[in-house]
Amino acid sequence: AWCRAIKDTLATLTTDNRLLVWNIANIKQLTTVDISSGIPPALIDVGVKIVQLSSPALDLSFSDDGLELATSGRDGVATIWKWASDQCHRRWSPYEGRPVKASIFITSPKDCPLLITGNEFNNEISLWDTSSNPPTLLQTVTLLEPSQENARLSAINNPILQETQYPNVFFNHACIDSTSTFLVLINPVKKSGYLLHLNASKAKGDWSNSSFDYITEFAFEGCVLSFSIS
Repeated sequence: AWCRAIKDTLATLTTDNRLLVWNIANIKQLTTVDISSGIPPALIDVGVKIVQLSSPALDLSFSDDGLELATSGRDGVATIWKWASDQCHRRWSPYEGRPVKASIFITSPKDCPLLITGNEFNNEISLWDTSSNPPTLLQTVTLLEPSQENARLSAINNPILQETQYPNVFFNHACIDSTSTFLVLINPVKKSGYLLHLNASKAKGDWSNSSFDYITEFAFEGCVLSFSIS
């Protein structure tokens, strides 16, 4: 995940449950970076920030001001980090222990404390007010899965889906647009996408009226396995 607010800042996840925040400008002097057997001292010397996670993370996102990072865990825990000081700011279980596949800031918590999470299939999309601890659930939108038989047949007819086991994933990715107005979900089995419109409503400092107020579905000719929004 790239940080839009802090130049040359990138966050990545490792297989040994670590969150690395890189300053790309500082590591240009390194010809190769091998972290397969641990974090080499050369990375720490050039300012790579390391945060140890309790379990594998499935997604991460920066807040717009770059001061906080949200991670979603396979252990069912969503966490908001003050990453510069290695401080856990918020930690909760959005789906009663089931894995959290997505965690997306709307903008910056100081401007808008809303955060979006997705369950293990990204077909339960939840909107949270993170100004409280633990965060307050404002809304959950549940999108029904296709039948397992339809998913199985889609996999048989599509080698890419078969190899990557995508029939078990209703939405392979969730992403919000740069205006923080639309959440985009892509279903690789149905070859379709959804736009969820977010009405972020603030009244006298209260965000409790915020919600997704409508959904639009659109189709693709082929299978979409990955995408991004500029």
